[in-house]
Amino acid sequence: MTESPVTVTLFEIPKEGIFERMPIGYHVNEWKVHLLDDQQNIVSNEEVGEICISGAGLARSYSNQPELTEKKFIKNPFEKGRLYRSGDIGRFLATGELMYMGRKDNQVQIRGFRVEIEEVEAALLLFPDIQKAAVIASGEEKFKRLLAYIEPTKDSINTQRTMTANIKKYLLKKTSLIYDP
Repeated sequence: MTESPVTVTLFEIPKEGIFERMPIGYHVNEWKVHLLDDQQNIVSNEEVGEICISGAGLARSYSNQPELTEKKFIKNPFEKGRLYRSGDIGRFLATGELMYMGRKDNQVQIRGFRVEIEEVEAALLLFPDIQKAAVIASGEEKFKRLLAYIEPTKDSINTQRTMTANIKKYLLKKTSLIYDP
């Protein structure tokens, strides 16, 4: 499921020109892109803000996730309807084009899947022999992977190899987080 159609913005790549970073373009047709600060005010041109989308094709909610729906799909303070708070940050260039600047949170993309780092850490902390966990994304594009750093409990008697195997088995039973090609 997606929150909005894939094509909310478009950018026509000129035949000539060098871009350090490619803009993601202008909003398309009935779609509007707003850049908001944390108080839901529109930011000034060339200032960074959260990319929020409004338009007729916006999803209504996240399935069976009312808290996330309430956080991400908000009443549009500028016109009738709702806004989707994407978690992406960007800024409008002086030319009016939207430039993607990154994420507001720790969500990462791995082989096309959106992964919330905090959710992976929380799942690791469910394992009885782990007292601390930290997860990072490492690598580029198709080589990007999650790396988990853990601190075992003082009572743990597992070797590193046994611990790794046991954690994978445990998480496979509890979640769909493990993909190990």
